[in-house]
Amino acid sequence: MSEDPNIVCLISDSILHFTKAVADSLNLPRRVLRTGGVSSCLAYAAIPLLQNKAYFPIQESRLEEAVEELPPQN
Repeated sequence: MSEDPNIVCLISDSILHFTKAVADSLNLPRRVLRTGGVSSCLAYAAIPLLQNKAYFPIQESRLEEAVEELPPQN
């Protein structure tokens, strides 16, 4: 199927995990795009910091604790 010279790759949203199997079955490279907003991008970028500072796993006693390394943005 991927012998058509016009088909170069499969582009999909990151939430559509099944597209990897589709791209593999068609022997096509897959490009994944994140369609979430800036807030979700910032949250994902903060995960390594939160893990290193022992905020994860979340403890009941720290649910209301501010994360000083990530101050609120105005």
